[in-house]
Amino acid sequence: MAVVSVGAALAQMMLDEDKRELFKYRAEQDCTHEDGVYRDIFDGKVYQDFLFNQQQLFQDDSDIGIVLHTRHHMITLAIIPGPSKPDNIMSFLRPIVDEIRSLGNNGFRVLKDNNVIYKGKVHLMGVMGDIPGVADLMNHAGHMAYHGCRICDVRGVSDGARYFLHNGNIRSRESLVHGDPSPPMGQVPELLTSLSTFCGVEFFGIDEMHLIGRGIGHLIFNILNASCNESYIIESGSSYSFRLKNPLRRTNGMAIVQNQVEVCASKVPPIFEGSFHVSFGRYRAVDWQNFLCVIVPNIILPYLVEYEAKKALMCLINGLMWKHGTNTCVIKSTLPGVNSSNVLLNTINLQQYGITTSLANNDQVNADQSSPVSFVSHPSGNDQFPQLWDPADEAYLLSNGVITPDLRDQDLVVALRSYYRRLYGDQSIIDIGTNSILFAERLWTDSIVISSLSYRKKKTLTTAADNFVLFEAGRYRSLRKCWFVGEVYTYFQHTYDDQVRFLAVVDVMKNHKLDQFNIPMAEKDVEHKHFAVLDVADILECVGLLQYSATKNKFKVICPYMRYDDKVGGRHDGMLSDL
Repeated sequence: MAVVSVGAALAQMMLDEDKRELFKYRAEQDCTHEDGVYRDIFDGKVYQDFLFNQQQLFQDDSDIGIVLHTRHHMITLAIIPGPSKPDNIMSFLRPIVDEIRSLGNNGFRVLKDNNVIYKGKVHLMGVMGDIPGVADLMNHAGHMAYHGCRICDVRGVSDGARYFLHNGNIRSRESLVHGDPSPPMGQVPELLTSLSTFCGVEFFGIDEMHLIGRGIGHLIFNILNASCNESYIIESGSSYSFRLKNPLRRTNGMAIVQNQVEVCASKVPPIFEGSFHVSFGRYRAVDWQNFLCVIVPNIILPYLVEYEAKKALMCLINGLMWKHGTNTCVIKSTLPGVNSSNVLLNTINLQQYGITTSLANNDQVNADQSSPVSFVSHPSGNDQFPQLWDPADEAYLLSNGVITPDLRDQDLVVALRSYYRRLYGDQSIIDIGTNSILFAERLWTDSIVISSLSYRKKKTLTTAADNFVLFEAGRYRSLRKCWFVGEVYTYFQHTYDDQVRFLAVVDVMKNHKLDQFNIPMAEKDVEHKHFAVLDVADILECVGLLQYSATKNKFKVICPYMRYDDKVGGRHDGMLSDL
């Protein structure tokens, strides 16, 4: 397993002056007192006593505080190889924890131009994951055991299922370190309990989206499922708020939904966590998140009879999406081919700052690395900006040829000319230069890889389409921004007016609009192609398409964690005439 050095990753982060200032904040905190002013709070128990709008947020011991991790402060250190679950997860975590322990004892320094710009120590303050993951970390039997709570010693009772009717005693630090003979509960692995920061049950956190997915997602499924929602119906007849229209109101209604999801799965990109192919009975937490936030609003919602029920569900879904933003980092993809290239880029980035010592014995250096010619860096020279992957061996001269069976040279010339007219606000632009371009098959942007139709045909890929994009464009001589959806045919590099640009050619859909709950919808023109050229910086998201009716060319547009009330960032519905 390739592991990124904690010290090297933090050193890279500390080279950013803004991030460095954030880390200095607590050490340089002014302790002077001013009545009525709270500058910062480092004590969790004090924080719990705070009032917000004259309300006590933590009125009960069961109230939970949520921690927000911003995307720019996340680091991926390793991805445990699959597909099977590891027998001993501690064997994978040991190198990381041991390095953190060493950095906590000895500290580290970051040098730039032979000057120390930062020095500090690193400590592991806690670990978190989903419910099964935290159970593995704690050497706990899991939530289905008789002692199913990882925090207390409550014992469950069984009556066809496991119930916990009483409160238990919170497990002490000694109980976690040494284990309990009665009730029989195992000890937390020594790798974690030996840390100076290990404090007890508070050391372990839970990913709240696992609770939302497996908890709320499954609850909504049961409420909507005609075969098991009897317990939610107070009175017989039409009074049930979440009753559905035919055919979903039948007992096999969810089976119909499952079939519809499987039909759409081929147009759902792999950036979605979970699977759109598994049955409801085999759902994991991430699958229930997809059910709640994607399947319910896009497929099930139109079948609800009551408008207020639709409105309530959409408020819930938008609230969840408002909370759960994407956490990305340089090394993100779990696909080996993509991730190896991301690791290579991260290594190059470290090496250009002279951070080589910590990488010398790292497995990633000896990994099968991509050739430097396998991607084209952004003209700005910034390695965090988009990159063109899998470029052609040589430039292509546009003439009267055919790029793909559906895309001719002249189609691209016309679309390219229209792009520059929109960009410069000049309808008189006719000559766009030498017409010599460099094609590429994939795009790396914002830590994800978006492919093209040319790449998918070359690799004979027919599932998990990852070449549909949501993008913005402005009308000719207008400040108004519109949103569009299209299928990327190819990427290319083009020079005009002495500027090098990364562009994409896209077959744009027609009839873009938002439904009554602001869910984006688009219709594919099955008779004609509508090619447009856009700057890759105008790509907003890699999206999936869900066929929501019997009409095969009408789709709802989905992407991970889409907030429907955001109305695509307030952009106008695009029309082909805008391009």
